[in-house]
Amino acid sequence: RCDTLGFTLCATLCIRSAGVVRFFLFFFLMIRRPPRSTLFPYTTLFRSVWANPELFKLDDHGKIKFQSGCPPDFFIAKGQVWGHPVYNWKTHKKTGYQWWLNRIEHTFNLVDVVRIDHFNGFAKYWEVKAGETDGATGHWVIGPGEDFLSAVKQSLGARPIIAEDLGEAAKEAAVLRKKFDIPGMSILQMAFGKNANINGNLKSLDNEIDRKSTRLNSSHKP
Repeated sequence: RCDTLGFTLCATLCIRSAGVVRFFLFFFLMIRRPPRSTLFPYTTLFRSVWANPELFKLDDHGKIKFQSGCPPDFFIAKGQVWGHPVYNWKTHKKTGYQWWLNRIEHTFNLVDVVRIDHFNGFAKYWEVKAGETDGATGHWVIGPGEDFLSAVKQSLGARPIIAEDLGEAAKEAAVLRKKFDIPGMSILQMAFGKNANINGNLKSLDNEIDRKSTRLNSSHKP
């Protein structure tokens, strides 16, 4: 978040510690920073909900009908409720996924490689009714899959995309990744001991080195 006070403070620190050149670099990034991307959108997503309510599963009063989350897993036995609005994929399909194409294209104008968080949601995603606090009450919903990724490839061409494909729907997402030649992720921290059967072992990481990126841990773990 960049409010006036925060921007002024950060700018002052940049000028004093790094000089004028870095200040202007900081200024450029603040005014041209890419939007939060795809399935992990947080603040930018909520602005998009108000601007494009038809693209999300909302009721007639603009309140969410369903929210994002994940099923019970290795980390949390009761599942999770994240509270984000859920995409209305039927409407996105009718528009030719233009909202997505605009965001992805703009991001590539600023960076060389894009990592899509929660990529598995294109295959299937966990949906929980609004008001529920128990993630286990949710259910799987089929995502846009090949139709969406075909639209991206047709509109933007073959772009360097990395999929954050961790979680329960990784097997379904792997089918999409293979078809569209999108590398996934392997977590080195999860490749040892009792964790090895969750995210593969060192041998499996070695076998997949050409089509996966390897990280020390995920963006959601310390």
